[in-house]
Amino acid sequence: MTNSVMSVLLCTYAPVLLLEAFMTKTGVVIRILAAGIATILIINYAFRTSKEQAAAEEKITTLRIQLNNMRAKLAEANAEITTLQTRIGELTGQLASRSEIERRLRKSIPIEVEPERKPSATPGLVTAILYTIGGSSVVIDDEILYEGDTIHGVGIIKINQDTVEFAKGAHRWTQRINQPPPPVWTQKKK
Repeated sequence: MTNSVMSVLLCTYAPVLLLEAFMTKTGVVIRILAAGIATILIINYAFRTSKEQAAAEEKITTLRIQLNNMRAKLAEANAEITTLQTRIGELTGQLASRSEIERRLRKSIPIEVEPERKPSATPGLVTAILYTIGGSSVVIDDEILYEGDTIHGVGIIKINQDTVEFAKGAHRWTQRINQPPPPVWTQKKK
């Protein structure tokens, strides 16, 4: 039997034993002894219970403080996330605006075109790539072209830092600068 169960039993039955001892008129020593034991048990139980309760309340108070601190940190983190999301939105807008301005400027820059232009000896030869985050361009057969443009029936799908992705009909391929173009450049569309 554990001490706490024993204490509860003694606290419950000690007053009964004390009362019985007085009623049977046993010796004064037994009465005093029974009263003392009952009093000690009751005080011990009450003291232990209040001590455990005080420790539990202290632990609850500590946990509440930690919870409030965590809530404050979470609120700060949420505010920071909101600020960062706003900044990302602003920067995305600026990037899109700069890309559009750059594309318009590139298209508006006059390019001298020779009146008598000779066809390229190797149609589809990539001679230069201008790679930028906002909008890259490529030089093919002395023409400056952008993603989405078409030349000789071949579509420019994507301009990478050192390659260009093309498509013509069902054919898709990638070319590097000065790499001989595949025969699909000169094939007629079916």
